[in-house]
Amino acid sequence: MKPKSKIDILSVLVIREILRRQPNLGADGFWPNRSIRAAFGITRKTFREDRLKMTSAEGVREFTFAMDFLRGRPSRKSFSCLSSYSIKHMGERWCRWQSGAPAYIRNGAFIIAAIVSGFKIKRIPGSQNCLVNIAVRGLPGV
Repeated sequence: MKPKSKIDILSVLVIREILRRQPNLGADGFWPNRSIRAAFGITRKTFREDRLKMTSAEGVREFTFAMDFLRGRPSRKSFSCLSSYSIKHMGERWCRWQSGAPAYIRNGAFIIAAIVSGFKIKRIPGSQNCLVNIAVRGLPGV
């Protein structure tokens, strides 16, 4: 699906660049350990297919939701004790509160938005999640 505006095109290019730099990052987060892959039926093929979906209209929308949520949020020197998955749920609630409409953000879209927004990430070994150096005080649900 082709992007409909210049902003969409820029988002697609940004997402592609982060995916190029982070080859183990997919739509649901990082390539997980064997037990998680088995539990969720994740294969190399499904992982690659999900990566491609990140530049679809839906993937760009999720990235945009995450960017809106992260805009103006302060960073901190150390990493938050909350995972990217927990923080992305806060972002979904914030987006619903702002717009009154349902908002879904996949973990991978949130991680890309965090990187683009200047936050540092630290992968949680074996997990699809990472830690982010975002100040959690004041985030919705904290």
